[in-house]
Amino acid sequence: MFFSTGSAAEAEARARLCASRLRILSSAVELYNLDHAPLEMTELNQEELMKAGVLSIHLKCPDNETHDYKGSGLTKESLLDGTGISCEIHGNLKKIGHLLE
Repeated sequence: MFFSTGSAAEAEARARLCASRLRILSSAVELYNLDHAPLEMTELNQEELMKAGVLSIHLKCPDNETHDYKGSGLTKESLLDGTGISCEIHGNLKKIGHLLE
């Protein structure tokens, strides 16, 4: 099956946007944890992040707007190494973070 260059470029752009959103969510959780220590967020909760003012809108993958990003057992280390929050389609930042370089 042949795919046009445009569709491959569009798929890469959506993956890059997804990686960007994963980075935003990781940063938002880190900011939340700084403000709420010692009660750190260990399960991704975008509504709580919005209530705390560290996230302005609910983020979803551009390839699948019906599924939320997942993050459980969040630790400072998992947020920093890119394994803490993931997308059902693209994986986590450790896998797709190179798209942001």
